[in-house]
Amino acid sequence: AQTLEALGFVSHEEWLKRFGQRIIGTHLHDVIGIQDHQMPGVGEVDFAMIASYLPVTAHRTLELSSNLSPDDLRKSLDVLADAGCIQRI
Repeated sequence: AQTLEALGFVSHEEWLKRFGQRIIGTHLHDVIGIQDHQMPGVGEVDFAMIASYLPVTAHRTLELSSNLSPDDLRKSLDVLADAGCIQRI
């Protein structure tokens, strides 16, 4: 949805307002311009805003570039947890 917003098609938040309660699963990553699959925290995605629309029962998957290090992955999880998108177990 962030990429669709960058391309001028639809507001990311408007998309979530319309479909958020119907989400059963999502993949999470950051976006820089239209370059997706970036490490959360380095791009333009407002993860706190996303968290406010995600149903508690929605499955979450990280969809990140394969060139990230284990430390990058840990930082990504921290960003998502701090924003409320995921809960650490």
